[in-house]
Amino acid sequence: MSAVPKKSIVELLTELGMILDPDTLRVLEILEKKDSVSEDVIAEKLKIKVNAARKLLYALHTKGITAYTKQRDPKKKWWYLYYWGIDRVRLQAVVVEYKKKLLENKQKELETEKQFAFECAACTEKYAYEDALESEFTCPKCGSLLAEARPTKTIMRLEREIAILDKQIKETPLPKPKPVVEDESEEEEKPKAKTQAKKPALKKAPQKKPAKSSKPKKKKK
Repeated sequence: MSAVPKKSIVELLTELGMILDPDTLRVLEILEKKDSVSEDVIAEKLKIKVNAARKLLYALHTKGITAYTKQRDPKKKWWYLYYWGIDRVRLQAVVVEYKKKLLENKQKELETEKQFAFECAACTEKYAYEDALESEFTCPKCGSLLAEARPTKTIMRLEREIAILDKQIKETPLPKPKPVVEDESEEEEKPKAKTQAKKPALKKAPQKKPAKSSKPKKKKK
């Protein structure tokens, strides 16, 4: 089961660092209450034009948050009605991608923190291995001997957070997103173009070579 529904969509996107304007937040609140909502209804509740509502919905769609279905209007056969909802499958993929980036940043932070492999017991100054080797493992600041640094609280915290993120990423299933569903039940099938049978190419009759003259050739004098 997906971990997305445990939090509201707004809370989740806020954690992901997405900045949303008031109208977009209102759209998400409407979509979260129902599985499918007409864009006309959304426009009416927001008191904006349908085109403006559609623009907000498409912006969320490009970020992997919303999905839509397309159906023919029963009154206007040439018109389509669009129904929108939260695309939890794609949203879950967005969350995983965010966690992967967060994991990468924390791993870099841990590598930076671990560079300081030695510390001074007297003044608690920390040094990288290359600097400690250059100073012959004595503190350039106070002259005390340097000892191998113990894992700091920061290192231990980062290691815990990295382990949790790595586990969450590996345990999160990522099913394939569903394609856009369109109602084509009332659409007339387009007639298939008739393929004309190709006429067999006519073979050209072989041209006859001119017959050689039977008259004897005249001898040159």
